[in-house]
Amino acid sequence: MQRPFLFKRRGSRWTVRFQVPDGLDDAGRPKYRTITKACRTTNKTKAARIADEIYQEALKEAAYLTGDRQRDAMGILRKAVEATVKDELSEPMVRQWLADLYEIAHGSPLALYTVRRWFEAWEERKAMSASAGTMVRYRRSNTLFLDFLGEKADRRLELVATSDIRAFQQAMREKHGTARTTNNRVRDIGAVFGQAVRDQLILANPTAGVAPLPERDSITREPLTEDELKALFATLKGGWRVLAGFGLYAGLRINDATQVKWDAVDFDASTLRVAVKKISKTVVLPLPEPLRDLLLELPAPDDPTAYVLPEIAALPTGGTNSPSVQFSAFMDAAGIDRKAVDEKGKRKVPTKSFHSLRHSFVSMLANSNVPEELRMQLAAHNTRASHQIYTAIELETLKRAVSTLPKFGK
Repeated sequence: MQRPFLFKRRGSRWTVRFQVPDGLDDAGRPKYRTITKACRTTNKTKAARIADEIYQEALKEAAYLTGDRQRDAMGILRKAVEATVKDELSEPMVRQWLADLYEIAHGSPLALYTVRRWFEAWEERKAMSASAGTMVRYRRSNTLFLDFLGEKADRRLELVATSDIRAFQQAMREKHGTARTTNNRVRDIGAVFGQAVRDQLILANPTAGVAPLPERDSITREPLTEDELKALFATLKGGWRVLAGFGLYAGLRINDATQVKWDAVDFDASTLRVAVKKISKTVVLPLPEPLRDLLLELPAPDDPTAYVLPEIAALPTGGTNSPSVQFSAFMDAAGIDRKAVDEKGKRKVPTKSFHSLRHSFVSMLANSNVPEELRMQLAAHNTRASHQIYTAIELETLKRAVSTLPKFGK
């Protein structure tokens, strides 16, 4: 490699010429690039100082572009070429070499995730911002997806293809419920892959190419009739009567109702404070007299921070021993036809459950001409669309509404 060399023509200024490293040739031997720069002075001593500064700066630039990083990178590429020529190239080798190249380029190791490892990491991050109820749903969707993948769940994240998502969608539709439920499952895992795209772990979200299923077959939950409500309360005993009262007279979801504590019940002010998990918000609701009477049936608590329904609160939120499943058994004992719909030979999905009490709550308010905005506030609904699902207007109420129309036919 040529060191700096000063020269000048008669009557001109000094110029410096030298060589710097310029990578490797095809045989792996070092290459050099010649650089010529004007020192812009006729003074040789001053030109020598400027020439050295130019030379040192050029060496720094060459070291950045072609120094240890390029040597290491070229070494990895030579190994890849040799393994390819010898027909010895394997997937683990390629994966390791790519990780090494990434670390050379960025100075930090490449995060290599399997599907399972990424889903676990995502759940840990998401749990910091999502409500407990939302995380139950996400974990259920993730578990179903990982179980569906089987051995593929322990392969690299980027290997999941749109065809895998489409197959998962079909499996969920056939085994686990309605089109709406299936769409929700796919949407949940789509959120996991979406975060992987934002973290630059994968190039594209594999769920993006899967169209949602039409939801024409989705089950519409029904409110309970007056006779069914009477039969239900005649069957229920103790805390289960209060649980039903929370649903019917306060519109609470079952997981919110089981967690109410005595210090949230204010008999003097006739209010009920409830932490609504679905919207991650605490609301204060009026305490209707029928619900007040049901609460007074329970023994007075020694601890004001105790659960109103301690035995039910201690039950698991899912599985065959959950409050929801046990309450459905009480509905069966009361002779309520829960109208399980057979989905083309698939599992039967009931149209009536504990959640029907919430539908009954909203529908009774609507049939009593309570304005929609008040009904939405009482039911803690954020949108009209979700609220309308819960509203079943009785025929007599509709008849009274149309009877007020003026006559123009005479």
